[in-house]
Amino acid sequence: MRFVADLPSPTEFQVVTRGDPYSVTVEFAGVRAPAELQTGRAGVNMVSLYHFENGGEGQARAVLDLNGPVRVRQATLFPATGGQPFDLEIRLRRPDGAHSTTVIVSHQPSTIEKFCNRAAILRDGRLYLFETLDEAKQYYDYTS
Repeated sequence: MRFVADLPSPTEFQVVTRGDPYSVTVEFAGVRAPAELQTGRAGVNMVSLYHFENGGEGQARAVLDLNGPVRVRQATLFPATGGQPFDLEIRLRRPDGAHSTTVIVSHQPSTIEKFCNRAAILRDGRLYLFETLDEAKQYYDYTS
């Protein structure tokens, strides 16, 4: 599974996995989560629910509730290029190596097209799931 987040600037982060219940928390320093990104149901493979929280001053976290244990394989902050934001990518794997899911949070169509074959769109607090990228493109206005 891959979690990707667009960040406006380089930021310190920490990835914490927990068991019973299973979850992954990504803690960010110097970042605030927008109010419209509070909670949602994923229901796809490993992720059952996700939410974003703002903690103390300049602290935010993304929490992925999972249906089983995972291990962090890699966490990388990619530099901003061509006017695009920084991308934080966290790769997770089930301990048994079973099929995994990629969760990408991005406003950049090129990022989604590069890594995904299905998409979901969070709009006005509702999560819309699509079986193909073409269906998501028809719903989402790429020109705005």
